[in-house]
Amino acid sequence: MRHMPSAFSGRVLVCSSLFFTLILVSMYSASLVPFVSSKSSSIALPFSTFRGLTMQTEYSYGAMRGGAVYQYFMYSKGDTERKIAAYLRGNPSNFVRNTAEGVKRAQQGKYAYIVESSLAYHAVSKFCDLMVIGDQLEERTYNFACRQNTNICDQLNTAILQLKINGVMNELKTKWWSGKCGVFPIKLMSASDDVVDARGKPIDMIRFTVPLVLLVAGIVLSIVMLLVEIFFPKVAKLLYTQRKSDVTHGFSGHMHTSSDWTDT
Repeated sequence: MRHMPSAFSGRVLVCSSLFFTLILVSMYSASLVPFVSSKSSSIALPFSTFRGLTMQTEYSYGAMRGGAVYQYFMYSKGDTERKIAAYLRGNPSNFVRNTAEGVKRAQQGKYAYIVESSLAYHAVSKFCDLMVIGDQLEERTYNFACRQNTNICDQLNTAILQLKINGVMNELKTKWWSGKCGVFPIKLMSASDDVVDARGKPIDMIRFTVPLVLLVAGIVLSIVMLLVEIFFPKVAKLLYTQRKSDVTHGFSGHMHTSSDWTDT
């Protein structure tokens, strides 16, 4: 405390600035650790997209034979999809019978299992040695078929909408996508992410608001204390001088009146 300001307002300003810096450094460190660790683990992979998967030879890849992913690649017209389909045809040993076998094979190393994003995130939440990468190729939805002249589909639509509004859908998603490895995001890593894991959380304005408010409050308090330190001694001195003048004037007047009464 040797170099601390002697004025109380200066001490308040210095303490608030140090407190703001400490919180900011702590937030930055907390955000940097998962970002660096996830990035370092992702750099070991020679690909981050499906296009990159087709351009490397270190990792083999496959899917479940006859599944939705298999059908998508076999009938797709995209260049990347055609390359993957040709690779799968030329390497039938890379096919698996079910998702459990594909996950187990991916855990053994040097194998990428291509599967729907929901199943991928569910598997990754259970097994911490796995990760989800790749860009999302298509958006797929599921619908109900109902008999004509019935209101069953309308009732289902209303019930599903109500579940979304009440947050039940998010609770179910958290239930099935959570585990010992945590809850994973609903966003697949795309090529623009450049192998940066989405689990690294940046410091946005919402998180930055709390230390900023504390700093502003410290500045305002130090200004108020500075004004008090500047004007309070002057006001106190003025009041003291005025009071002393009033006392002296009253005492002189009293002495003058007593002398006049004595002369008379």
